Order: sequence, then structure tokens, then C-alpha cells
Amino acid sequence: MASKSGKKQIFNVVVVGQNGRLGYEAVLFAASLRHHSPDFEGKLLVAEPQPGRLWPNDPRMKPDVREALEGLDHSL
Repeated sequence: MASKSGKKQIFNVVVVGQNGRLGYEAVLFAASLRHHSPDFEGKLLVAEPQPGRLWPNDPRMKPDVREALEGLDHSL
């Protein structure tokens, strides 16, 4: 939503990426944002859960998924 003063408002977007489907969806979201909003001035932040006692398996994204996100030149 544009402000009444007509100034462009810059904002950041946060998505969750982890091992499995959410990692691929993060890549799809990042690619879509890059394609449809090439002038987006905010940051796309990908939140990634880290291993811990509550996770039965490592929840981090696989290296190829992480590389795909980094290739889109978005902050992790």
C-alpha cells in the first residue's frame, strides 16, 4: 500500500526454508519475486531451522537448494 505522501515504502519479506518441500518452495518464491518484481528494494530473508534436540532429523536445506537461493542473489 502506498503512503499518502507518495513515497515508495521499502519492506523486507521473510520465508521459511528447510529440508524437503519448504526448501523448494523458498527457491520458487525467490525466483518468482526476482522475475515479477525486479526492482524490489527490500530484502528476502530465508529463515532456516537449525539442528537441535527437538528435531529428529537435520532440518537444514540441502546444499543444492541453498546454492539455488544464493544464485538468485538474495540474503540468507
